Amino acid sequence: MAQTRTTPQPTRLTTDGHVPRSTRVGAGLGIAGVVLLLAGFALMAPGDAVHTNTTAKIVGYYSDPHQTMTFTGGLLSCAGLLALLPFMATMTSRLGGSGTPGEVFGATARMSGAGYVMLCLAPSQAAGAAALWLGSHGGDASTIVALNTLRAFTYYVALLALAGFLAALGIGGLTTGRLARWMSWSAVAVGTILAAGVAVAQTGLADIASIVALAWIVAASVGMLRRPETVPVSDRG
Repeated sequence: MAQTRTTPQPTRLTTDGHVPRSTRVGAGLGIAGVVLLLAGFALMAPGDAVHTNTTAKIVGYYSDPHQTMTFTGGLLSCAGLLALLPFMATMTSRLGGSGTPGEVFGATARMSGAGYVMLCLAPSQAAGAAALWLGSHGGDASTIVALNTLRAFTYYVALLALAGFLAALGIGGLTTGRLARWMSWSAVAVGTILAAGVAVAQTGLADIASIVALAWIVAASVGMLRRPETVPVSDRG
């Protein structure tokens, strides 16, 4: 019996060898990560856990007997942070194969992005979870406040890592032409504002800039979903 051999169709690649499907997956996870982070923050409602609040407010937040929503919010936030890793890997991989600037800034952005995620998970989220456990088990007030302070200041350090990711990615995009110009310039601008906001965190600028950074991730993800191919140098507008 004659057999018909089917020749597999080659997978369509972008101009620098990346598969559009994987790019869209990374972009989709970027949007999903932001949604999960915002949902988690809304469920945790950590207004009373601000490190500048009184000890009574901080301990009261962690000692609340109804912590189901808080724990759920924490888990959603952790899932959102992990979802950002493929997005960051997708973005930084677009700088690869473009010579020394792309390799240097791409690697810097990748490490900074991973640092942001890891710092947010531990010790930041881990310290908050430990404070919740102590609060629900009659833990010492000073220990709860110390863990909450560790959570807060680790978050600020993590924002510096996120600023490094944005700045390195933006500079790499500008020097290699592998990203749309609006994406590169806005990444540098948001990263700079975020770093400055951490320096004056008491003004609330860091919180505003972090929301803008999440909005940038959504905008960049939408841009990659619409155009997963690497942007040619002559068409970076």
